Amino acid sequence: MRKKIPTMLILILGLSFSITTILMLQGCSSGEKTAQEAEEENLSEIDYYTCTMHPSVKQKEPGKCPICSMNLVPVYEAEQPVSREESEPENHEHAGEIDYYTCTMHPSVKQKEPGKCPICAMDLVPIYKKGSAPQTESGDKQVRTVNVPLYQQQLIGVQRDTVKSRPVAKTIRTVGHVAYNETRVATINLKFSGWIEELYVDYIGQLVKKGQPLFDIYSPELVATQEEYLQTLRRVSQQGWVKRRNNGENANQENTLLKASRNRLRLWGISDKQIREIEDARAPKLTMTIDSPMSGYVVQKNALEGRRANEGTDLYMIADLSTVWVHADIYEYELPFIKVGQTAEIRLAYDPNVNYVGNVDYIYPTLKSKTRTAKIRLVFSNPELKLKPEMYADIQIKVDQGAQLTVPETAVLNTGTRQLVFVDRGNGRFEPREIKLGTKVDRYYVVLEGLEEGETIVKSGNFLIDAEAHVQGVLQTM
Repeated sequence: MRKKIPTMLILILGLSFSITTILMLQGCSSGEKTAQEAEEENLSEIDYYTCTMHPSVKQKEPGKCPICSMNLVPVYEAEQPVSREESEPENHEHAGEIDYYTCTMHPSVKQKEPGKCPICAMDLVPIYKKGSAPQTESGDKQVRTVNVPLYQQQLIGVQRDTVKSRPVAKTIRTVGHVAYNETRVATINLKFSGWIEELYVDYIGQLVKKGQPLFDIYSPELVATQEEYLQTLRRVSQQGWVKRRNNGENANQENTLLKASRNRLRLWGISDKQIREIEDARAPKLTMTIDSPMSGYVVQKNALEGRRANEGTDLYMIADLSTVWVHADIYEYELPFIKVGQTAEIRLAYDPNVNYVGNVDYIYPTLKSKTRTAKIRLVFSNPELKLKPEMYADIQIKVDQGAQLTVPETAVLNTGTRQLVFVDRGNGRFEPREIKLGTKVDRYYVVLEGLEEGETIVKSGNFLIDAEAHVQGVLQTM
């Protein structure tokens, strides 16, 4: 037995169908009302009705699209797009020989006469025979142009710009790190062995002045050399007696030996002041004081009281931080803009509101193979010691290149082997022109060859003009 359909279910289905029918009728009536209201307001005379999805559909009365059943919309005479015939230039004096007409969306369509595409109802475009693309007079020469009617320019959103000179200033941005000024760094070591008896500078970061004592050291070798020097000095003091007895022969020998002993003390780092103290005391000093050779901050320290210090061991490193270096990496293609003496600015992360101004001091002669960068050195004054070694810094180097001819970057079509722009020749004709570009600065390219100031070029929509140029065979004949 068949199951009976519940009465309630039948009522619900019927009610849903009634509501849907009412909504559809309201939608249709609203579309007709809109058209009627437009006519009543008399904004502009309606020329015909069309479908927004199928522009080929044209009717004199409102209704539904026979393809997709959408409501047709009115097209007023003032809003009609410019036709191809109206946008074609009147001067066909230099037009090329047309081979056939085709559709840009359906290249398989080919006709001998102009008309509409049977598939999408678009206007057919002419295809010129090889070597016979349309030309335009330009001074004493003829140039090949691509024809793009005004209504197509409106559809693809063609925008123009004027070639003109602009002040060009390129800004190179990179990062770097602060380092010691290597020309103002000194290390303290010994040329003899000994034991550190007393330490006067005993921590890293301590500020020392030139000539300030660092430590006292006892060295048996140094004491023996002082004894040798004093003995030679005592013998030289008897020079008068020796000269009378040996006719001056031994006196010259003693003087030579005294000079050699004094030079030995000097070569070990003993100053003339300390040598005079030894001569005045007529006795060797058991400990010798080592002084700082320059003013600066202690950045390394290996000296400890009681430790044996061998000859050649670095005990201190002292750096003058009144000026510092900043090392930065510059990409290979940016190197031509970097010159020694250029002004550079850095900004630190912990103090971003302050810019420090310095100069490019040196460009290193080698390149890093992995990063394709070269290292440069900047010099900055550091009187307040805010620039500390190993800090990271943001670097800006501004390169002023003066006023140069420029074009927007969007106007350039780069094919890989050449750069093209489309020059507006008027009357819907555009000339593809090969140009030579310089550097890219912000949103502009510097033009070296191919354009003159005041010419009008396409800066937006040039890709579609390029496609049209291929269809019309213009680029193939360049």
